[in-house]
Amino acid sequence: MTHQLERKLMVITVKRMLSWTINSVIIMIVSNAHADTLNFTLDNLLLDDGGQITGTFDWTFSAGDFEGGSGAFTALDIPYTAYSFAAGNLNTDVQSNAIEISGNGNYHDMGLDIRIVLSQSLSPTQSVPIDTDPTQSFFECCGNGFQDQPFLSGRVVPTALLNGDFDIDGDADGHDFLEWQRGNSLDPLSASDLAAWKNNYSVSLLVATSVALPEPSTVVLLSFAVVWSNLTRRRLIASIVSRTH
Repeated sequence: MTHQLERKLMVITVKRMLSWTINSVIIMIVSNAHADTLNFTLDNLLLDDGGQITGTFDWTFSAGDFEGGSGAFTALDIPYTAYSFAAGNLNTDVQSNAIEISGNGNYHDMGLDIRIVLSQSLSPTQSVPIDTDPTQSFFECCGNGFQDQPFLSGRVVPTALLNGDFDIDGDADGHDFLEWQRGNSLDPLSASDLAAWKNNYSVSLLVATSVALPEPSTVVLLSFAVVWSNLTRRRLIASIVSRTH
């Protein structure tokens, strides 16, 4: 009777262990699929009078749905105005094909309205030029049209490419040098790209981040630890029950 009880308890425990393990792995896969982040840089965003907007933003996206992600600035510097990213008085909206920046309220009568339209949607592997048509991309600042002007140039670039990581795998190594030789760098075969690769050679670069979750092996070990604890407890209970009969 005691052996039959132990066997039943073991079967129940193993079933629960398998269910818990499967659910843990599913949760891990789903979480990882929604935690990818890629950093981008506003590169060479020049205004008509030579002023420049600089900044970086993180683009967070689900696996298989890069364009459906969302962006958030991590740094932003705008000329001619008291508005600043550090002061927290900017409103920003980063989409896959456009960026909107405006002042939060009317700061000392210095209005701010910036729209940057991309020539195509963001790409995880290449730079995307902005649309310099003044009806699309524009810079309006400082009240009464004082600094209203178009953009002369600009592009949005995966930051890794600026650091010599041309295959965007997290470091600048020999594979990236081969990419440069094949003309697959940011500015194909340019000395500036080669210099970026040299400066960051063998340096681990932060390209994509994800939520830290246990490895599958860790999940399995935890599962067996739970099972062993349950089996020990159930055997003790079964032993006590058998002694009372």
